[in-house]
Amino acid sequence: MKSVFLTLSLAALLTVTSTAQTLKSSLKHITITGNSIAEMMGGFQQHLFPMAPPNYVTIRGQYGFTCNMLLPLVTYLVPANTDIAVLIDSTNDVDTGVELKTHYVCMQQTINALWMRNRAIKVVVALTPPQVDGNDGCPGYTDERATIQAYNDAYNGVPSSGYQGLAADFPGVVTIVDVWTPSAQSDDYAIPADMTGACGIHPGPANVWTGSWAHFSQALTTSVYEVM
Repeated sequence: MKSVFLTLSLAALLTVTSTAQTLKSSLKHITITGNSIAEMMGGFQQHLFPMAPPNYVTIRGQYGFTCNMLLPLVTYLVPANTDIAVLIDSTNDVDTGVELKTHYVCMQQTINALWMRNRAIKVVVALTPPQVDGNDGCPGYTDERATIQAYNDAYNGVPSSGYQGLAADFPGVVTIVDVWTPSAQSDDYAIPADMTGACGIHPGPANVWTGSWAHFSQALTTSVYEVM
């Protein structure tokens, strides 16, 4: 009887171990990276993906960086074990007058660098979110609504943009996530309550989880879960 019990216990232990290993292997390593919006999301791992162990979610951004400034760092900012990378790369390009063609080529190079390192990686690319009218009084900021639309149209491959879109450039790899529509007013400026962070171009304060961050990140997390 004791031998039977030990046999059953061993079988149960092996089953639990096997199940745990299966669950672990099914988990995805997620990285969110890009400019200051990504940087300000540091510490949000459990808010964004409560079912994932914190060490499976990496959040790394760089304040004030454009796409071309981020490009040489991308394979550092996105660890090699990343299964799904979320890129938030366009806001500073829009606000510093980077030509759309220059930015678009940089995005292609960024995605290609990640794909060349890991052919199984999935990349979620965020559109440029809207900005508050007046940009909260920050000096140097102007009305960027037309530029934001041009960038977003290019990302999406709108025919009039002259670009086929990043998802078409990298079929099966890239998903475009719309973080613009949920926070845009009818005049294409941001709903102020949705962009409460610095200069009216960030969803909320740095590294402090708020309702505005939850609102902004919903589209990101939904896209990641769909990619999974």
